[in-house]
Amino acid sequence: MTRNYLATLLSATVLSSCGGGTTHAAAPPAGVVVKQFALPHTNRDDGTPGPGPFGIVAGPGGAMWFTEQYGANITSLTGGGKFVDHSVRRPDSEPERITLGPDRRLWFTEYSGNRIGAMTSAGVLTEFTLPPAGADSYSIGATGITVGPDRNIWFTELIRNHICKLTPSGKLTEYSVPTQHASPFAIVTGPDHNLWFTEQTGQKIAKITTDGTITEFDVPYSTSYPSDIAAGADGRLWFTDGNHPVIGAASTNGDITSYDLPINNADDPLVANSIAAAADGNLWFTTFSQDEAHKIGVITTSGDAAEFDYPGSDKESMWGIAAGADGNVWFTQSYDVGEVVLAHGAAKPSSH
Repeated sequence: MTRNYLATLLSATVLSSCGGGTTHAAAPPAGVVVKQFALPHTNRDDGTPGPGPFGIVAGPGGAMWFTEQYGANITSLTGGGKFVDHSVRRPDSEPERITLGPDRRLWFTEYSGNRIGAMTSAGVLTEFTLPPAGADSYSIGATGITVGPDRNIWFTELIRNHICKLTPSGKLTEYSVPTQHASPFAIVTGPDHNLWFTEQTGQKIAKITTDGTITEFDVPYSTSYPSDIAAGADGRLWFTDGNHPVIGAASTNGDITSYDLPINNADDPLVANSIAAAADGNLWFTTFSQDEAHKIGVITTSGDAAEFDYPGSDKESMWGIAAGADGNVWFTQSYDVGEVVLAHGAAKPSSH
């Protein structure tokens, strides 16, 4: 059955944009339910900082696994709402992004810890120490992480400007990004069997072959800040921009198209933060703004975008987002993990 929730959103007044359309809804459309699971031992109302759930991924057994930047935990969450914390040992490690490895371990970056971690579903942790940072930095900035087509672990070094390959046994190979101070951030395997990554300050999207050859593509608008990246069902690489209310899509040839997002406040527009391909064939994303309430967003592969509020969306920062094994979409916030329950299981992309 083809789901009609996105058509419901897009039936509102639509603003033209690069072949797509944008709209905003005050609440989730019919057929979409947003659930929130509050992390134990936290209280958003007393002003104490949350544990900082950040990266999230579907793990073994259908559970969602996520990092806690400030709690220094790797935590699993079942669909029934049960949390299990596993310590990363060092409280200052700042675990950030996470992926499921070919060995069924959860692999994650430690931004401040200068390590890559690998954890079994039982919580057994192995850590791989990375080369030390230079004298001018406390960290090499291990950030994005994914599994490559070669079944190795690939990750970015934001500060040291490298793309890195790590074998499951711990052999590390580093490749320098051609643009200096490019700040490589997120990374994903593309449909062309290359690794694709964003360059935040380099204002580029780039690909790297498994033997280390890097090709860069300029994002065709000024002051861009490419952030997260995901492989879409249409064979393009979709990415967010931390400086503009747009989402970009790059073909494997490097042709880039940008699609406008809804703008409710021109002085402080919501920008897309993290992005993930979901079972419905669309791309779902989290948003960020200094003052505006955060929203959940969805964009079709034809560029039709919609955003909607959900309970508590005005209170917390939103970070990671991922497709779950249950066909739903999961996201992280300062104190919670949220689930967007999509009706009728997986469906074809909607358009209008």
